Amino acid sequence: MFATATAAGLLLTAITITAAPDIAAACTRVLWNTNKLAVVSGRTMDWPESTEPTLTVFPRGSARDGGRVGSDEVVKENPAKWTAKYGSIVTTVYGIAPSTD
Repeated sequence: MFATATAAGLLLTAITITAAPDIAAACTRVLWNTNKLAVVSGRTMDWPESTEPTLTVFPRGSARDGGRVGSDEVVKENPAKWTAKYGSIVTTVYGIAPSTD
């Protein structure tokens, strides 16, 4: 009885996997928060085309304006503005903005 149920389960699993279309074209994230040194996060971007990624350095003390994209003003009313307390290295997409979540 057990062997029959196991065989039926394996057959059903095999049919489901082979008959299913692409199950997911999604991004993947890995988070490591148990190392007692730092929270480390990594993510893939399974994008259908190249986003022309560029590593960009933002030094500590940089003035930031959340209402601007390059020289274009995109938020006219009360945009977030701040001075960075820490430096960062980010991946920008299309040479415009950091890829963040």
